[in-house]
Amino acid sequence: MLIPRFALDGKQQGLIGLAPGTGPPPSGKGSGEFVHSCDDMAMSVRLGLATEARLDRLASKTRRTKAFYLRQLIEQGMDDLEDAYLGSAAVERIRLGQERTYSLDEVVAELGLDASDL
Repeated sequence: MLIPRFALDGKQQGLIGLAPGTGPPPSGKGSGEFVHSCDDMAMSVRLGLATEARLDRLASKTRRTKAFYLRQLIEQGMDDLEDAYLGSAAVERIRLGQERTYSLDEVVAELGLDASDL
């Protein structure tokens, strides 16, 4: 069930989605996407049947939404993805001579640190 979300000035800002099972899904569709505020972005994700079954089982046993677990996976996995993909791009730029590296001594000198403090 979707209910209006209002700002302090009384103007409607968006809709708040209640957990599935607490009301009818939006637009009469099966398991709907719920927008929690106007700052959230609704997305669609295709999952393999085995992955979807695991997600369904987890959500059912814990009484949380599938969206909750997908959001957790994305938010917690983003650091790993950035490290893997952006890090490999930096390594490639270094290999090609497009990006410079710095020794510890250079960093210590640049920052005005005392090497004995390290």
